[in-house]
Amino acid sequence: MNTVFRSWAAVQRRSSLGSTLPLASLPVYVKLPLLLSSVLAAALILWTILIHQTDSANPFAAYETVLPRQSSDEVIALKLSCNPNNRSDDSQYCTHAPANGPFSLVTATLSNGVVSRTHFTVHLDALALGDLALWWGRPHIRLYRQSAVFEWPSLGISAEGWAKSGRFSYAIPVWRISFGSPWTPHT
Repeated sequence: MNTVFRSWAAVQRRSSLGSTLPLASLPVYVKLPLLLSSVLAAALILWTILIHQTDSANPFAAYETVLPRQSSDEVIALKLSCNPNNRSDDSQYCTHAPANGPFSLVTATLSNGVVSRTHFTVHLDALALGDLALWWGRPHIRLYRQSAVFEWPSLGISAEGWAKSGRFSYAIPVWRISFGSPWTPHT
């Protein structure tokens, strides 16, 4: 009985001190994969955190004043270059080429003192469909041979991208994004 009690006390003492199998006593062929796995896991976690922090910022936030239904005064305040449209109506076509960011060109059409449509031309590989889906949800998708059209009808947003393989992927790069009035999806 005394031996059992002494053994139980030894187990309790060892478990309170920590592991009964110290890392130093493990063979190298076990320690090396453990070490590499730990380093790789830590690197992946840090990389994911950094990517998520930089990519989660909405690039459209800086252009909220030139989105549809905004006053044309806001467009002028943002210093977009505006010219009268060639049509017979009273509309204007305004452009802006940002110096940095994901967009190479921002265009807005003004009608009756209000923005009616806004287009964003995207730098190559700056945004993918997955980025847009994170902000606006799952789109209606139409795939063609090497292009794709994505629509969020209830939001009045559409985007065009390069589906080079002709297959769907959230990694499809987007080259143009348009904001306008809500419409019914094309069939």
